[in-house]
Amino acid sequence: TRYWRDWSSDVCSSDLLETGATWQYRINGGAWVTGTNTSFNLTAGQNTYQVRQTDAAGNTSGVSDPVVYTLDTAAPAVFITDDRSGITNGLITYTITFSEAVTGFDASDLTVVNGTKGAFTKLSDTAYTLVVTPNADFEGNVTVDIAAEKLTDLAGNNNTAAPQNAQAVDTKAPNAPVVTQPAALTNDNTVDLTIAAATGSVVRVYDGANLLGTATEGTGANLGTFTLTTTPLADGAHSITATASDATGNTSVASAARAFTVDTLDRKSTRLNSSHANIS
Repeated sequence: TRYWRDWSSDVCSSDLLETGATWQYRINGGAWVTGTNTSFNLTAGQNTYQVRQTDAAGNTSGVSDPVVYTLDTAAPAVFITDDRSGITNGLITYTITFSEAVTGFDASDLTVVNGTKGAFTKLSDTAYTLVVTPNADFEGNVTVDIAAEKLTDLAGNNNTAAPQNAQAVDTKAPNAPVVTQPAALTNDNTVDLTIAAATGSVVRVYDGANLLGTATEGTGANLGTFTLTTTPLADGAHSITATASDATGNTSVASAARAFTVDTLDRKSTRLNSSHANIS
C-alpha cells in the first residue's frame, strides 16, 4: 500500500509515454478517465488505480497492475490517560493512544513535570504505555504532554498536540506525632497517653515494637490532641512512640519516645515485733 497526503499524484512517467500518445486512468475498476500531463486527483481513503496509454495510431496498451494507495490528509490525534483515580502516591501508568498508526514515537516525545519517566512500552502501532514515578515529598499534579509535530502518520502528516493529562499526587508524609503524657512514673497500669497529630491522620501507637492501638485524629486546626487509654501494662519501663498516616497512605517517621515506668507494687513498711524476736 502506498500512502499520500496530497490530493494529486504523479502516476504516469513521461519516459514511458510514446510521443503523441494519450493516457487514461481508472479508480477501483471504474470508468476510464483521460489524464492530463502525468498526474490526476486521488480519491480519499484506501483505493486502487490503473493506467493505460493509446498511441497516435489508436493502439491501446495493456492495463497496468492495480496500485493500492491510501489518501490520508488528516493529522493523527493523540490522547493520554492514566490508571489512577483521585489522589495517588504511587507509580502511575499512562496509556498514549493515537487515532491511527504512527512512526517515530518514543519516550523522548513525552514531557513529564513533577515525576520521573520509567518503563516505556509499545503495545501496538497506535498504543503505548509509560510508567511515571511522582516526585518525593510533593503535593500537586504530575502532568504529561505531547507537543504538536513530534511524529507522523504513515502518510507523513504531523500529529496535533495532546490534551494535557494532570494527575493529582501526594507523596508528602505528615509530621510525626508528639506524645506528651504520661508522667515518668505512674502507679496505674492503665495509662492515659496524650498524643498530638495532624488532623485527619491515622495514628498508630506503639510500646516498643508492640502496637497498643490506632486512632483517627479529627480535631484541631493544624495539630489535634487525643487521649488513648491503654490496656493494663506490665510493671516496669515502657517506651511509647507513634506514627501518623494521611489519607493517601503516606506515613510519618516515628515520634520521639515517651519513657515512663509503671509501678503498682504495694510496699508497706515492715515492723519488727521485739516480743517475738530472738536477740543474741
